[in-house]
Amino acid sequence: MQKQNVLTAIETANGTASPHPTPPVGAEERVTVVTQHALANDSHAAWVPLATNAACLFTVLLGCAGFAGWAFRLPLLRTVLHGLPEMVPNTAAGFVLAGLALCGFRRECHGRVTQRLARVFALVVTVFGVLTVGEYLFDWDAGLDHGLFSEAVAQHETVLPGRPAVLTAVNFALLGLALLLLDVRTPRGRKPAEWCAVTAILISLLGLIGYVCQVPSFYGWKTLFANAGMALSTVTGMAVLGAGVLCARPSGGLMEIVTSRTASGSMARRLLLAPVVIPLVTGWIRMMGGRIGFYNNELGVWFLSFLNIFVFTLFIWGSARLLFRAETMRRRAEEDLKALNSKLEESNRELEAFAYSVSHDLRAPLRHLSGFVQVLREDLTPVITEGSRHSLDVITDSAARMGLLIDNLLAFSQMSRAELRLARVEMEPLVGEVLREVQTETNGRVIDWEIGSLPEVFGDRALLKQVWLNLLSNAIKYTRKREQARIRIGAHDRTDEVEFFVEDNGAGFNMRHVDKLFGVFQRLHRAEEFEGTGIGLANVRRIVARHGGRTWAKGEVDAGAAFYFTLPKRAGT
Repeated sequence: MQKQNVLTAIETANGTASPHPTPPVGAEERVTVVTQHALANDSHAAWVPLATNAACLFTVLLGCAGFAGWAFRLPLLRTVLHGLPEMVPNTAAGFVLAGLALCGFRRECHGRVTQRLARVFALVVTVFGVLTVGEYLFDWDAGLDHGLFSEAVAQHETVLPGRPAVLTAVNFALLGLALLLLDVRTPRGRKPAEWCAVTAILISLLGLIGYVCQVPSFYGWKTLFANAGMALSTVTGMAVLGAGVLCARPSGGLMEIVTSRTASGSMARRLLLAPVVIPLVTGWIRMMGGRIGFYNNELGVWFLSFLNIFVFTLFIWGSARLLFRAETMRRRAEEDLKALNSKLEESNRELEAFAYSVSHDLRAPLRHLSGFVQVLREDLTPVITEGSRHSLDVITDSAARMGLLIDNLLAFSQMSRAELRLARVEMEPLVGEVLREVQTETNGRVIDWEIGSLPEVFGDRALLKQVWLNLLSNAIKYTRKREQARIRIGAHDRTDEVEFFVEDNGAGFNMRHVDKLFGVFQRLHRAEEFEGTGIGLANVRRIVARHGGRTWAKGEVDAGAAFYFTLPKRAGT
């Protein structure tokens, strides 16, 4: 309430409302929209899109490096260390296609061709992974293993040359499926793509542990499937690709908190990273110490326990320190907010007192002015001229108009203080009630009314009636010069809100001045053409804003106008 009154005073002093991209919003809405826009931009850390881009680039380059290793007979590009499993050409091709697919699914890419190519690439990766797993399970040859660098692959020292490891095939199937389901949600809001990507990352993590701890069975080497395991570069590429998929759509899923720019987000990143990095490092230290003879097996177990306790204690202390700093900053912000609210409440009381004082102080002179004009009119009746009578009429009309302006200004200032009585509101009976009230304004006129279906909404019925009264009165007024007036009322049903509109074929307005429409005392037509005080639409915007909706307008000079506003379907939306 304080925010609305302060902003109203600022808008009134300036005389206009600031323009806003379509649909335009008013002062109260502008604060809400700017806040929501800032929260939308700040909801995820700046590194999130960069992480996706980096994952795309790394995956594609990794695949290209694998191709180069086979093309130029460079074993170092196929395997990191001599004696370890090598990346086969099919795996390199899968990485290139998966990286390009992820690149095409980024938020920054809007082209239809790009999206379709990305889907095709993801589908190829998925089918490739599924078919390769099928080859292992059913012991058949789908002909996928001999298409690329067949001569070099034939010299590969494995039972099935050219065929990716079974864990590599499983990961390609999972990640390809994750890319295809990137924008799919279940009825409960779950994201299947995330679970596929997380499973692939866990398989890659298992392979990474196998390499660090030198346990070949962890990365699929010498298991029940007679073929080499995942290459170290493949394990790394799968983990990076899975992370890229998770970062591509972080909103509303497992990554919502992890990628947020909040203390909880920072804590989540620490807590998720620590169980991965710390045991890997401490386990590697324990293993290497035992191999070079620093301690026996029993002492090594105790050393590993001590190392984990020490490192995790440091980590927990650092995390607690981070939370303490965040809590301290939050408390300071709350204290600053309380101080600001106190100032706003004081400013609000001063504004209310000012509005009451202005209305009281102005009404007395206006009453005196009207009274003395009436006395003059009666005293000078025998000798008054036509010009003098006209002057007295102008004075009387101006005083009456001034009184109306004061009443409307007070009503506008009180609009933000009125308590909302929220309930389900049926719009069709409400509009019918308003039409009956404005019927006297349409006497003797031909108006073609077109009223569509109007869904029910959640709001204050009395205030919403004022919205319709202002909009329909304006439509009737500005179509006055049309022999055949046409006024259309309708609604568009959205997900969480309803968009209502009132269209007419009246005088219209120039869209260059659309930002002035909803300002206080802002009028786009002269008083001689159409009467009014310039507060009706400002009231409409204020009422709709208090309901959490938006207002905007479209028009063309001498071609009519359309006014739109949105209202929530349910409480809290």
